[in-house]
Amino acid sequence: MFEASTSNYLLILGCFALIFAVLGVFAIVSVFRAIKKYQLLRATRKSILCIIYFSVTSSVLFIVMGLRGFYAFNTETPIGILTVKPVSLDSFYATITLNNGDEETFLLNGDQVQIDANIVKWQPVANYLGLNTYYELDRISGRFKKLQSSSQSQLSAYTLQPEQTVDIIKMRNQFHFLSFLYDTEYGSGSFVPADRPAEYRVIITNSGIILKAI
Repeated sequence: MFEASTSNYLLILGCFALIFAVLGVFAIVSVFRAIKKYQLLRATRKSILCIIYFSVTSSVLFIVMGLRGFYAFNTETPIGILTVKPVSLDSFYATITLNNGDEETFLLNGDQVQIDANIVKWQPVANYLGLNTYYELDRISGRFKKLQSSSQSQLSAYTLQPEQTVDIIKMRNQFHFLSFLYDTEYGSGSFVPADRPAEYRVIITNSGIILKAI
């Protein structure tokens, strides 16, 4: 989703292009009227203006389309906050607070915390039209930085999947005619240290889930 400032900027550019497009249309009408009255010099001047107006319109539209595409393919959508509080050297509390106000706290084993999600990636044309990456949080788990520690300790994981009224992953199998909008489905995970108190922003991008320190 665009930031408000970005959307306003693109709206202003779009209005600017529309104004010059309208001026170009009026210029075309003036050209035909001048030709009809055999006013060739006037028709030439209006033709030049018409070229200028539509050139400006095309240039602005290319800028808008370029910016729209850039932001569509580089969108980062924050969906919640992850708070980590160590209990001991190999355990910690992880609290995830979603944007809708839902909050859960888990006691996990390890020195790192990982969040996994199921991702449905759209085709570029769908992203360009405004469809953002669909995600479904899967699980939160503790992990150890050293593999040896993992084999000696009990791993812990909890589901993050809520009750859903609409499952777009299942919908894809039911509505094959929409398959041209989909790119692929895959699992995405991101892990960060949990050996010290910290807060991370949980973000969905077009490539998956990431955790950014706050």
